[in-house]
Amino acid sequence: MHPLLHSQLGQRVIAIHVRDVTWGVGARELISNVGFDVASGMLFGIAGAVGAGKTSLLELLHGKRRPWQGTIEVLGLDPESCHSELAAQIDHLQPTTIPERGETAAQFMLRYVKERSGANSQIGAAIEAAIDELALQNVLCREMASLTPGYRRRVELAARIAGRPEVLLIDELSIRVDAESRKRLWETVIASARRGTTCVCSLHHQEDALRCDRIAYLFRGQLLKLGSPEDLISAGCPQGSRWLAATCDHVRRARRLLWKLPGVQAVSAHGREIRVLIDNRVTGAQLRARLSSAAIELKGIHSAVPTLHEALAVQTTTLVPGPD
Repeated sequence: MHPLLHSQLGQRVIAIHVRDVTWGVGARELISNVGFDVASGMLFGIAGAVGAGKTSLLELLHGKRRPWQGTIEVLGLDPESCHSELAAQIDHLQPTTIPERGETAAQFMLRYVKERSGANSQIGAAIEAAIDELALQNVLCREMASLTPGYRRRVELAARIAGRPEVLLIDELSIRVDAESRKRLWETVIASARRGTTCVCSLHHQEDALRCDRIAYLFRGQLLKLGSPEDLISAGCPQGSRWLAATCDHVRRARRLLWKLPGVQAVSAHGREIRVLIDNRVTGAQLRARLSSAAIELKGIHSAVPTLHEALAVQTTTLVPGPD
């Protein structure tokens, strides 16, 4: 066994090891000096804004790209130079595409699993289990091209988990799918991780990030934060500060006014709710007075916990006031 597989994250064996990885296109760096470990059986999320490097990092982990510098090891091997050796152990669910007409959902799953695993007596049982888990019984005879985006994504995931990879890389699991499909998809990924598959997912929604065991947050290609969702949320309330929330009318104007008040570190808005990160020396009465001078009433001021989005935005200074 490779020495890296003896490393531990807590009491768990390391499945993926990334150290000081840099990669880009032309002269432009898109991934800069990124490093982390992923334990076997972990649900690991890669978060960040559009263009942060999430998809590129997944492709590096799959061996589709070679880093300019640094080390990547998956199950103890270099995924780029040992791609054929790892082919049966790593799978990659990429963003969905519209398939050509003619192949049914059942045919797609059977073909995909056979191509990856070969013909064996366990294929049928594995596919049946995946069909049940993702509730696909009613679409098996329908063409893939005719399925809704949600059902198509369920079928694609079913084919991957039926192949029983040790590592599953997932890009854009639940983008543009219906609520029921999104729920089924994430329940299946979580269950797969609990059964021992190491799952690494790009993240686009806060709700999805909160499902993960650990999160790597990329900002402009750099690893800004690494930890559990709870760790990252805690970092969004620096020592000597606190979050307050309240409701008001004219939220956009209120946000700009509060941002100019000394001691206010961040302001975000959700519908009629406004949320403010303030220095402990600032009081709720001062916030109310600031808006009262502009004929805006601040109602129901109370302490709040930052959302994961707010916590990460504070650390990237992106919670700035919007235009009037």
